[in-house]
Amino acid sequence: MQKLFDKIGGLEGIEKFLDSFYQIVLSDERVKDYFKNIDLVTLKSHQSFFLSYVFGGVPEYTRLSLRESHLNLKITHEGFDATVEDMITALEIQKVDSETINEVATILESTRQDIVTI
Repeated sequence: MQKLFDKIGGLEGIEKFLDSFYQIVLSDERVKDYFKNIDLVTLKSHQSFFLSYVFGGVPEYTRLSLRESHLNLKITHEGFDATVEDMITALEIQKVDSETINEVATILESTRQDIVTI
């Protein structure tokens, strides 16, 4: 069975996905304010490592937990939903197949309780 990491295109695929995602999310009126005053280079690096882990590309996650890293951001369910929509759009732009997108969406949904803080 092929790992999700490989289906996405490995590290290169994750990085292309994140490039598309940040172009989308930074212009999304619903959530762009969450990303104000954020060092995007560092954020993309952290997110690339995290996604590599949850998609099966690296065996261990050694950074702050999702809860710790999102605690002070006051993310709402609406903000979470909008961000997931933007991620799915970015995956579609990268020509990721619908089965893989559904796998990613399931993983993203499983993080809701750690990311939504209000």
